[in-house]
Amino acid sequence: MTRTSIIPDTNGFYLPIPQQYVGKEVEVLIFPKSEVTEMAKPAKKSMAQYRGILSKKEGENIQRYIVEKAIAEVSNFQQFLLSAPVMSAEQYADFCEQRQHLNSWRTV
Repeated sequence: MTRTSIIPDTNGFYLPIPQQYVGKEVEVLIFPKSEVTEMAKPAKKSMAQYRGILSKKEGENIQRYIVEKAIAEVSNFQQFLLSAPVMSAEQYADFCEQRQHLNSWRTV
């Protein structure tokens, strides 16, 4: 994509086309920047604005689905953590000793 801004001093303009665009349909827009306005951001909606769109039963089903998914994700993460390798007391003591040794080399 090529984008440029200019202040023309004549009604002509030379626009070099990148080689990869040759033979392809390209779009050229010319407009004064003063005409550009920022698009309005959509207003944030509150939960109250959605009231009445779903039936009570549909809402309960969605809520149940969300809770089940959340429980499953937590359960999967807990299973992942519980299945991770664990250090023995001897390995942890060795780790602490090595860390203490490395910390002794710090100069700052």
